[in-house]
Amino acid sequence: MLIRLILFFCLSNHLLASSVDPMLEPLNQELVSIDDPLKYNDFFNRVQKLSLENPEHEGLLLYSSVARLLQSIEGITWLEEGFYRQSDFLYSIFVSFMRSTYSPDYVIGTHVRKYGRYFTEPHMKMGQFANLSDLQDHLIKVIMPALDHLISVLDRLSRKEKIELVLDQHVLVGFVAKERTTNKEDWFFIPEDERFRILRAPHFALMKSQMELLAGVVSYFSAYNLDLFPKYIDYLIQTVTWRSLKKILLFRKYVEPLTTQDKVEALKKDKFKNFLTLTKPLMTLKALEYWRNSTLSRRLALEKFQKMNRSSSQDLWDVDEFKWRAKTELPMLRLREEFLNAAVHGEDYKITVPATRYTFKLRPKQLFMITDYKSLLAKTFYGEAQRKTWEIDHKVAPHPLYGEFTVWDFNYGKPVTYLDPTFNFFLPEANDENYLELIKSLRLYPAIAPFVNLLPLH
Repeated sequence: MLIRLILFFCLSNHLLASSVDPMLEPLNQELVSIDDPLKYNDFFNRVQKLSLENPEHEGLLLYSSVARLLQSIEGITWLEEGFYRQSDFLYSIFVSFMRSTYSPDYVIGTHVRKYGRYFTEPHMKMGQFANLSDLQDHLIKVIMPALDHLISVLDRLSRKEKIELVLDQHVLVGFVAKERTTNKEDWFFIPEDERFRILRAPHFALMKSQMELLAGVVSYFSAYNLDLFPKYIDYLIQTVTWRSLKKILLFRKYVEPLTTQDKVEALKKDKFKNFLTLTKPLMTLKALEYWRNSTLSRRLALEKFQKMNRSSSQDLWDVDEFKWRAKTELPMLRLREEFLNAAVHGEDYKITVPATRYTFKLRPKQLFMITDYKSLLAKTFYGEAQRKTWEIDHKVAPHPLYGEFTVWDFNYGKPVTYLDPTFNFFLPEANDENYLELIKSLRLYPAIAPFVNLLPLH
């Protein structure tokens, strides 16, 4: 969403929101009038050349940096289609998702639909990705450099305390020209009083934080072997299909549902031995660095908002709202910085969780040094002893009027213990008896809770 937010802004150095930068306005008009996705690259190249010729023009610098990022994801939907076709189920989900995305195109302008075609139609200079690793390589070699450049531009703009750039949202959401409307007046997809919005230094700092967060996700995603994901999904689908057939052939009342234990048992098969293994260890450490920088950028942005003594209704994000957020977020962000700094330096980190009153030690860097996720999977499961009987995940419950009847036991198949309760020594004091209390404490500790999602936990 943030990339869409800054894709096609009309930026200006003027203080009045209704002002139009004479250098950017012709570019906006040309962008809106492009009728063929094949023409976008020529336009983006000229924007970047113009920025090089005018290095002090801050609006043009941002325009150029976003153009570079857009070029890096040209045809990305079509490129991805290659590996989705490895699984009929995934391919069906992919096509259905894209169709549902396209369906509400009536709420955007015609030229905005052309933007979508640039990302979904075939890339004229590249073939489709055969495997997920091809996408990962494209992320690392093509998209990440463009994302890094945008981050550096946002950093530069966030350091200029008196900067005020203006965006024109018509370029983003579109409009219908009067000759195509029944009342012969221009029809817009946004109220006129919301058309122009001002960007200030704190806004750019927040954008930088979001881009760094995204860069961390991309880096971590690119670190592991995911090529077998389509085959793994197909294996689970085949399992469900076979169980459905058994229900019909054996005249059973219920199908046997898929459980967490089934998913774990599938991963233990030899054909999936390379799945979820670390192939690019430097990328997890890059993710750590991005996430630390993202935390720092957000803290600095909130501190900038706190120092602002005036708010405008034309600001992109309300200053007073972020002043209020700062009161609760800043203490948490400072604790998160400590945690991530400990990870970067390979140091132990001790926490006391107010909600549970537990005090224990963490080794944060171990979260970013997991070599095989399969070594962290669940070991035993709730209800395992009943697996030999048919109604393995039912239990009998009393009903006040109709007596007893069978209902699903939704706890069946839930993990009880894990192969490694320390989770790669991230929790060095954990064991089979106390690991759940420690995990619960972390989930109730906002500064660290998001990073618990890196572990294969229930």
